[in-house]
Amino acid sequence: MSYTGQRSLAALGAILLMYGAYFVWAAAPGRSVDAVSSRMAGTVLFLVIVLVVLEIGIAINAVRTGQTTGLADERDRLIAARSARNGYFAVFSGLWFMPFLALSGASSVLIANCLLGLMVFAEAVHFASRAIYDRCGG
Repeated sequence: MSYTGQRSLAALGAILLMYGAYFVWAAAPGRSVDAVSSRMAGTVLFLVIVLVVLEIGIAINAVRTGQTTGLADERDRLIAARSARNGYFAVFSGLWFMPFLALSGASSVLIANCLLGLMVFAEAVHFASRAIYDRCGG
């Protein structure tokens, strides 16, 4: 598997694991705004740390095995553009439901978590499609 494919799969796994745990916690009713805000910030901070550690590990492995980690070629740029487009479609297709949720009288915590979930879904679509395109040849 290529260096960018490994990075995409690592990012996808980390995002699904970290935010999956957050959303399981946040699904319980009665969470206060302060508790949700602090847990959300903690999740983001911990995710950044996990992603940095994974990136360092993947880079060390690439150097050890002699994989190229240099500049992106035309195929890599095309894969990046296609996968970003897929994430864009995912986020904007979900955004159409947010006004209805807000007008239904939903709490601010629910709306914030739904928006965060939508962004996480879009990033998951982006990284998954990047790994798939990389594996299938673009």
